[in-house]
Amino acid sequence: MRRVQSFVIYVIIVLSVFSTVAEEAYHQGMIFYSHPSQVQELFASKDVFIIHDFKKYLSVIVKESVVPLLEKRGLSVTITRKNLSQSHRASFNTKDRGRFGYYPTLSEVDTILDGLTKRHPNIVKRGVLTPSTIQAREIYYAKISNSPSADNKKPEALITGGQHACEVIGPACVRLDMYHLCQNYGKDPEITWLVDNRQIYFVPVMNPDTYEYMQKGESLRKNRRDHRGVSARNDGVDLNRNYPYKWGYDNVNSSPDSSKMNYRGYYPVSEPETKAMVDFINNHKFRTWQNHHSANDVLVIPFGYNYRVRLPRADSVKYYTMCEEQQACYGRFKKWGPSYISYNGWSLNGGTEDWGWSDSSAYRLYCVITELGASMWESDRNAKVTAEKMLEADMYMIKCAGFYPVLKGITLKDDVLGNNDGKLNPGETVTLSATIENKSVVDTTPDVKGVLSSSYSHIEMKDSNANYGDVQWLTAFKNPTTDQFEFKCSNQANEGDWAKFDLKLKWTMHSVSFEKSLACSLQVGRLVGLIKNYRLQDLHGGLSIVQSPDRQSVRIKLRISKENLVSGFSEKLKVGVFNAAGREVARLDRMVRNTSTVIDWTMVDKRGYKIPQGLYFVRVSLGSFSAVERLIML
Repeated sequence: MRRVQSFVIYVIIVLSVFSTVAEEAYHQGMIFYSHPSQVQELFASKDVFIIHDFKKYLSVIVKESVVPLLEKRGLSVTITRKNLSQSHRASFNTKDRGRFGYYPTLSEVDTILDGLTKRHPNIVKRGVLTPSTIQAREIYYAKISNSPSADNKKPEALITGGQHACEVIGPACVRLDMYHLCQNYGKDPEITWLVDNRQIYFVPVMNPDTYEYMQKGESLRKNRRDHRGVSARNDGVDLNRNYPYKWGYDNVNSSPDSSKMNYRGYYPVSEPETKAMVDFINNHKFRTWQNHHSANDVLVIPFGYNYRVRLPRADSVKYYTMCEEQQACYGRFKKWGPSYISYNGWSLNGGTEDWGWSDSSAYRLYCVITELGASMWESDRNAKVTAEKMLEADMYMIKCAGFYPVLKGITLKDDVLGNNDGKLNPGETVTLSATIENKSVVDTTPDVKGVLSSSYSHIEMKDSNANYGDVQWLTAFKNPTTDQFEFKCSNQANEGDWAKFDLKLKWTMHSVSFEKSLACSLQVGRLVGLIKNYRLQDLHGGLSIVQSPDRQSVRIKLRISKENLVSGFSEKLKVGVFNAAGREVARLDRMVRNTSTVIDWTMVDKRGYKIPQGLYFVRVSLGSFSAVERLIML
């Protein structure tokens, strides 16, 4: 999903100079202006391609011969990158032509899917979408599940890439996701649970004709539809403008001109690649769809076709929660929201994110467009970092496609059969309630039950069952006071011992039975202060917030005692920065997976601007622990 004015379009436009015939060079640069009227006509020019309007200057791709003409009109032009054709071709590995470096070629995608299917036949099955493409190529997909050949009625999630062929980070992310699931299945309990309890589908390259064509050294956006009379470099349809919902609503970033990069096609779903995806999705019941694009590090959600239209409140909560969770995993998203927010006022129609949500009245498909990286053709090193950072965010989208419980806290009471000091002491009988958070963005899960057990030899369970009842999406819940877990700690227990527990949740959806085990612990003779096997008191003294000596950044450091972490530990650290008036100016959430977490904040607010000097407050929370620190920006 892109528009001509978006920051990442510049590599797409490079196709204008990729020809075996010697053509005029195109440069990337900036055109500075003092009043919008000076550059208004440039938006309709075929010699100047607007990447983005930064209000003081235009970021552009411009013909070499046009530069002196612009300067004669009194505009200041700065060239930042000369001859984009040569620059792009140099990015290919000339020693092994046809390879994209870290990015997989179409033939490599085929080999990858074939290899995964052969090595992991019990969880992987590959297939092809129908119909085939304009040039009769197959659109590959893979399913990863413990029943890859059949629909087991478990929640379905979809992850895709390569809709705009030149946005090559998508196939790289899909490849890493598939490897991660296959290589860790049976080894990592969390990954094993996901594969066993989800149906996960991957479409690495949604636009294979153009993706293959790019091996010639070109960088193209649209598919290979021949318009007959339009130059070959301007052929094609923008597949992310060709979906049926609000197709052709207006001509803003959805052009009826076949020569434009955002040409929407002759009619809705005119392209076989679009039809293949529409039919594929309509034949399934995907609940979440991660559609990878590049670049600029923003997230795009509905609605794109009209900035005045709003999602219902419940769905807004779901979408913005998904964006915040992904930011906690990825850590580099600058903005999220509908395209007019993510891309400073620009809209679009006929895109996947609007269609996915609106296509079916029976269920909602929550599609998020991830625009990844600083540019579309990042270096191998940067691309690898981008894909690795995105891995956990993709895993999150798989999780939230169905009921996904996370242990948030435990409450212990010893006021009836104990000394009422709030501790688990030797000889006491206590009751316990466990607070669970449902990460799912879909449905209400009926009749959730819990079974508590302990591996600690000095624990005797008196009542190991509790009923949580019906659980809604994105809610925290706990077993009621009338239905508590109950156990006795024997006199032989030693103060300071850790008693480990396993809380097994069980539920049934669509006639399919599920269960998930959540680990927690209590320390004998100590106050309850444990969330996911770390004590809240471990955080006190382990938190520091300091401004750098050059006053250009703030470092937030968090430490947790190592002995209280367990394999697979993962929790979101919520960090909000507030001004003196109490308004949140920045959100810096991260995932905590080990003993130390460091966040370097460049003092940029939610809108991308440097915050002014003054008094601020940083609120840090992890589970039920929270702390507020004062921060004076000098």
